[in-house]
Amino acid sequence: MMINVNGKPQDMMDGASIQDVLAAMGVDRSHLVIEHNGVVLEPEADYAAISVAESDTLEIIRFVGGG
Repeated sequence: MMINVNGKPQDMMDGASIQDVLAAMGVDRSHLVIEHNGVVLEPEADYAAISVAESDTLEIIRFVGGG
C-alpha cells in the first residue's frame, strides 16, 4: 500500500503500524512528534497499535538541539 510520509510516497506492507513505518525508515521514536491524518499523536502513544491504511498521511517532525 502507498502512504505519504512528509509529503513523499512510501510503500508499506498492508496492516503496517506507525512503529513499522518508523522502523522501515530507520527512525528512532525519541524526540519526535507524529501527525497521523492531521491529528497530532501523544508522545506516549502506542505506535505499534496504530495502523496505517492506503493513502494515509504521516508527518514526522524530529526535534534537534543545538545552538
